[in-house]
Amino acid sequence: PTLNVFPVPAQRTLTVAWPGSRFDITLLDLSGRAVLQRSVINERALLDVSGLPAGIYALRVSTTDGRSQSKRIVKY
Repeated sequence: PTLNVFPVPAQRTLTVAWPGSRFDITLLDLSGRAVLQRSVINERALLDVSGLPAGIYALRVSTTDGRSQSKRIVKY
């Protein structure tokens, strides 16, 4: 399964989907500080990023069976 993240760039919400997976999400700012964390049990999450400052973030997604992927996120 492929990790899908949209829309990028994001303004208010960000959808994270990883079909067939339960996963944990961590959104990091450029200094490496976690600005958002969430556990997902139904393959898809809608994240409210409206309160975050504009910039570039790293989205780290990891499953309970040890798989992980990262994506660059632009928030405007």
